[in-house]
Amino acid sequence: MSDSMIDQVQNLAEDVQGTLRLGVSNNFAISKFPQIIASFNKVFPKVKIQLQTGLGIEIMKLLEEGEIHIGIKSAGYKWAEQKVLIDSSKICLISKEEMTLQDLPSENMIYIATPSIKKVFTNWWPAMFKTAPMITMETDYVETGKRMVINGLGVAFVPAFCLEPSDPVHIIELVQMAKEEYIMESWMNYRESTVELSVVREFIQFMKDRI
Repeated sequence: MSDSMIDQVQNLAEDVQGTLRLGVSNNFAISKFPQIIASFNKVFPKVKIQLQTGLGIEIMKLLEEGEIHIGIKSAGYKWAEQKVLIDSSKICLISKEEMTLQDLPSENMIYIATPSIKKVFTNWWPAMFKTAPMITMETDYVETGKRMVINGLGVAFVPAFCLEPSDPVHIIELVQMAKEEYIMESWMNYRESTVELSVVREFIQFMKDRI
């Protein structure tokens, strides 16, 4: 029996049950998603979560191919159907030792390659400094970048959602340039046709209620 047929059969049950196929970008999956799923599971204990993680572009490909019901990723990729903003987090600078923004051009930079952080380098940095950043490392993962900073390997721009009170880092908020705020947005993407499935409908409403 195909996944779609199984979905339809499970959808006939009186209570919400079945398999919810989710795709979540790595950065959101590590920092935010475990608490979300734990809360959802308490409300809907009969729902089985089938989770795939990856880069945002990989998640959207899974959604386009019908491999997942819902894709969660940061801004930067176009999606023609339904989408809901579920999280917005300021981007800030973190360092192991105390420093100021004026020290930044002389610091080794760990570049986290997400669309939102790329915007910091293309818009904010040139407005602040005349010299290019000294990028010594590059990664797709926010958590990896943070761990590199904690181990004294450089400084990095990260979304605030990845930071815990116990993290041994210094945090500096960016100077706002031309009233532009630098944030990392996370979006929930899905097809309207899948909302007829109770597991999908309830998860979408659950996420909207959190906003």
